[in-house]
Amino acid sequence: MLDLSDPNIEATETVAARIRRALPYVSPEQIVVAPDCGLKYLSREVAFGKMDGQSGKAGSLGAGREAERLMQERHPPISALNVKSERTPERTDFYHRLNQKGIAPLWEYLADLVPLQPRPSAVPMHWSYEDIRPLLMEAAVLSPPNKPSAGC
Repeated sequence: MLDLSDPNIEATETVAARIRRALPYVSPEQIVVAPDCGLKYLSREVAFGKMDGQSGKAGSLGAGREAERLMQERHPPISALNVKSERTPERTDFYHRLNQKGIAPLWEYLADLVPLQPRPSAVPMHWSYEDIRPLLMEAAVLSPPNKPSAGC
């Protein structure tokens, strides 16, 4: 819906018309109005202008409000993904049969994969080159760049 080869910023109606042209081919809930990663190749001014021209355009379409409602129904908020289902005997049996095939139900692990709040395990470090230079020099002797290493 955005022409990234053209530095001109699209008018609201131009963007809406491009979205409407897709409606005969796809259902409204399949249309996602989102910025394209190609914007990174444009100047900040043009990229932001194009995003401004794109924002809220789904609501200006005849089918936009319906599409938005359907999207909310079919795509629950991320918090809904962190609710584990009740473990019934049938579900436990099903999980066991999945496990025998080397399969696991994603919904049981999704909360750990996509937590509501980040759980970083990394600890930031700051090294002074002066402090670590002796170790770097030792590493160069122990594992010279022209000699393949078998690992540490």
